[in-house]
Amino acid sequence: MYEMGRGVAKDPQRAVAIFQRWCSANNQYACAHLGRAYYFGSGGLQKSDARAQQLFNAACAANDLFGCAELGVMYASGEGGLARDDVRAASLFQRSCEADVAVGCSNLGVFTKAGRGGVARDEARAIALFQRGCDGGAVAGCVELGLAYHTGQAGLVKDETRAAALFQRACSQGNLLGCTDLGVLYANGQGVPMDVPRGMTLYERSCDGGEPQACVNLARLYERGFFVNKDPARAASFYQRACNLGDKQGCEALLVLSKKRR
Repeated sequence: MYEMGRGVAKDPQRAVAIFQRWCSANNQYACAHLGRAYYFGSGGLQKSDARAQQLFNAACAANDLFGCAELGVMYASGEGGLARDDVRAASLFQRSCEADVAVGCSNLGVFTKAGRGGVARDEARAIALFQRGCDGGAVAGCVELGLAYHTGQAGLVKDETRAAALFQRACSQGNLLGCTDLGVLYANGQGVPMDVPRGMTLYERSCDGGEPQACVNLARLYERGFFVNKDPARAASFYQRACNLGDKQGCEALLVLSKKRR
């Protein structure tokens, strides 16, 4: 509850204290959530992919399927000292989703959409998995579902209003990509009344939180002078932030803008 602020005020530090106490008592579900705190560096903990991986691995070995789903994320990205292994990740997502672990279903949807890790590519099945994940509280699934409604993927009727509601749901629970996508809709008046300042506020929130696409979106507004005064220096600073976060398009746009300013 304290981790996500469900029914109580969000308090990551209190959540971590509870997870630590119960994990010490060998509650593997609590250990898996403590692993998430290490993975994200939340609740006053220093980010440690290695410690997160240890906790997820131990929880999964004890048949905590939430831990298995989170371990799958690390195999999918090759973090925490693990070699990237999409097949292993897909297996963990499948196993956890079969037990109705929402994050497992959401991530299995990503693999199914892309045909990754030996999973057959099937957009319709991916949509069903995103819905299942979103309904179960995995807001990354809500974002993927929102994107599908925004673009009309997999035979869905394009529905920008529904997309906005899904992005809002994700954003309200701290998903920065959801906030970024919601900002796009406000900036363009898609599914919501056009409100560029609100869109920019959402971009700023996400950029400050480390979402590079939001930084790029802000940079483009300042570079082109859309609804704000044209400000190449500020645009460059946002492109630089995106680049520092490992975003290729941010790095390339920064280089192009720098050449224009010479």
